[in-house]
Amino acid sequence: MIPALPCMPSWMISHHALPHSHACQIAGIFEFLGAMVLGGETTKTVASDIANLSLFKDVPEIYMYGMLCSIAVAGTWLLIATYWCLPVSTTHSISEY
Repeated sequence: MIPALPCMPSWMISHHALPHSHACQIAGIFEFLGAMVLGGETTKTVASDIANLSLFKDVPEIYMYGMLCSIAVAGTWLLIATYWCLPVSTTHSISEY
């Protein structure tokens, strides 16, 4: 689960204007909507600007494995950054590297 801190202003949680559970629910909804609405653009960026798809016509499994590894590494980085309370962008974790 993506932490609520990047999505919710921290004062809303720290001043108890919004319970942490509600902040996580709202953050989850908007993270999901953002992924659904903007995820295609991230996929296009990875597919067209980062990887040359014509190289994988004969072996698409390797491309799929590479994408899986990218997601796994980005997820691991987000877990580490969350543990250390580092402010990181979920989008930049996958599309900038």
